[in-house]
Amino acid sequence: MSSATETLCGQAFGAGQHHMMGIYLQRSWIVDMVTLTVLLPIFIFAAQIFKLLGEDEAVANSGGYVSLWFIPFVYNFVFSLTIQMYLQAQLKNMVIAWLSIFQFGIHIPLSLLFVYKLNLGVAGAMIALSMSSWFLVIGEFIYILGGWCPYSWKGFTVAAFKDLLPVVKLSLSSGVMVCLELWYNAVLVLLAGYMPDAEVAISAFSIWRPGGDKIYNVFDNQLPAALRKLPFDRHLSLQNVRKIVSEADGYQPHLIAPEQGYRRLIEGSLNYFRGPAELSVDAVHFVLKELVRKSIGETEELRRFPTLQSALAAAAGEALEKFRNESKKTVVRLVDMESSYLTVDFFRKLPQEAERVGPPPPPGDRRTSSADRRNPPPPPPSDRGFPGADRGNAVDPLGDRYGDAHFRRIGSNVSSYIGMVSDTIRSTIPKAVVLCQVKEAKQNLLNYFYTQIGRKEAKQLAELLDEDPSLMSKRLEIAKRLELYKVSRDEIAAVSWVR
Repeated sequence: MSSATETLCGQAFGAGQHHMMGIYLQRSWIVDMVTLTVLLPIFIFAAQIFKLLGEDEAVANSGGYVSLWFIPFVYNFVFSLTIQMYLQAQLKNMVIAWLSIFQFGIHIPLSLLFVYKLNLGVAGAMIALSMSSWFLVIGEFIYILGGWCPYSWKGFTVAAFKDLLPVVKLSLSSGVMVCLELWYNAVLVLLAGYMPDAEVAISAFSIWRPGGDKIYNVFDNQLPAALRKLPFDRHLSLQNVRKIVSEADGYQPHLIAPEQGYRRLIEGSLNYFRGPAELSVDAVHFVLKELVRKSIGETEELRRFPTLQSALAAAAGEALEKFRNESKKTVVRLVDMESSYLTVDFFRKLPQEAERVGPPPPPGDRRTSSADRRNPPPPPPSDRGFPGADRGNAVDPLGDRYGDAHFRRIGSNVSSYIGMVSDTIRSTIPKAVVLCQVKEAKQNLLNYFYTQIGRKEAKQLAELLDEDPSLMSKRLEIAKRLELYKVSRDEIAAVSWVR
């Protein structure tokens, strides 16, 4: 709901009504404080609410415990968020930055003190978080009340209690909009609590959900941004197009059919795609490696068997590295596929599009562009051969026979084709990366467990599990007895069936 402050203060600052900014800030404090107080029972009775919703009892109790510690922390948002937006509307962003650095500098020693020195665990972490957050609020109040906002802060006023309804409406609409954006993650965590082993499910979700967002960010933001930065303008410049077409097609370039000139231009352009494709593979590999490391390190069952934990970490790292290389080969093949076969239908449609646009104006028409007047179309060949033969040359250079408009048209056609291929590669590279680095790497790792670890003898398994020798001998003895019991049971059942 604090986002309404940004709208109100921004409008007041833009309209030159600076005195209203302080009033809007105080109105936001009132609205947000009342709203948070109304919602306070949700924090107090969180454990009972979770149990009422059918959550696992251990998870519900943990959630309720943390919710109680959130109460002093969440009240700082009433002031910190609204004041930040109040200052941002006045272009005082550096003040917020320095205060945030100060908060961060305080938060680290407080966390070390309460969590490690005093050994308070979760309670210590929440105490440190609350204290550092309120230090930020205190710093913001010192800046405002100290006279550094003379035009927008005129002191506390009873006018803040008037006309609260418009602020309430705007705050509610802003709050609903932001909540709908953020609640999907909370709903997924809530649903994870209904799974059989809720603690493990929620722990896994808390580790892998941010990793999934990072992988989506690679494909949705980093890869498209890298593709947009490729130097196609330089490669398809007029001079480069003229040079490549001249070297490829000689004196008779093909205007529409994707022949040698087009092929060389397209192949040279597509080679630029290899770099972003391989970088996306590396980015996903780094995310997956961190996720696997956290998963193995935070699995409570594996902590009891450090040797097995190390073996699993090594096997997972080897599988990820192997399929990282396979993924790079796959995405490079995707680029090479586009280079090896051009979509001919794309070029077949070009004459039809040219006809729809209409023929170029005649040379004498005033609408003829200056470029066309400077570079008229080539004249028909004379009886003695191509133009220029009377000057002693067998063939004119290509640049003398065709004007800039012709080469610009070639560059434009190639650029359109590269844009089409770019859209295709943007959609196929994520599929290839996920197939190689997630699905196939996972299957390879499972196969390794089945074929390598499962085949190990009892002694080797005991070493992996760091098992005590006396316990191992007892386990083997009990296993032998169990096997004898099974054989005896089968023999007794067989005799009973014969009778």
